[in-house]
Amino acid sequence: MTDEVAALVQLRGVDLRSVALRKIIASVPEQIAELTRKVELLREELVQKRALSEELRTTRRQKEREVEDFTEKIRKFEFQQFEVKTNKEYQALLHEIALLKEKRSHLEGEIIELMEQEENFAGEIREFESNVAREEAEAAQQRQLLEEELGRARRETKVLGEEKESLVKRLSSSVRVRYTRVAGGKGGIGIAAVENRACGACFTNLPPQTINEVRKGTRVISCETCGRMLVWPRE
Repeated sequence: MTDEVAALVQLRGVDLRSVALRKIIASVPEQIAELTRKVELLREELVQKRALSEELRTTRRQKEREVEDFTEKIRKFEFQQFEVKTNKEYQALLHEIALLKEKRSHLEGEIIELMEQEENFAGEIREFESNVAREEAEAAQQRQLLEEELGRARRETKVLGEEKESLVKRLSSSVRVRYTRVAGGKGGIGIAAVENRACGACFTNLPPQTINEVRKGTRVISCETCGRMLVWPRE
């Protein structure tokens, strides 16, 4: 195997790893953004639940004030019973008091229902708050892991870039031009290994003579279908 072919073999590994790292570098910010969106949606839902709870509380307090107003009116009418002079006026007061008490009783029933709703909703909110806190903690942990993975990928990419530069220098000018052109049009992969008697990139079956020549490694041979330079896979 010539030094140039040996460089191509190593360069293939560098390129494959570089492509994988680029995918990681591109995907990690999206994953972090998705974690952030998920937590934000949960926080918004929690805000909505708290707002609904406050609405229930406000409605209950309003009805409680109405009950107090009815109670005050009933008290005044009951006091007026001792001041009326005719039976008709007395019966009218009794009727008004009965209506007020009925309305008050109805409101008190609504207040009890609201209190039960508040209590149940408060339990749901506490449980949801726990879920949000747990999701926030898990998201923070995952975000940290992703950021660490992103940092490692960037550092490794830099090292591979230096290694690639060194390997490319070992190629002849003509092979270097071919490699740069093909890699640029093939997603950064300009070299393919022979796999199962075919090009490992486009999977085109290779003639036996071509396979033998690639295995010898005495000269650079390209796939006639995809144009990638062919190398024999490392043992």
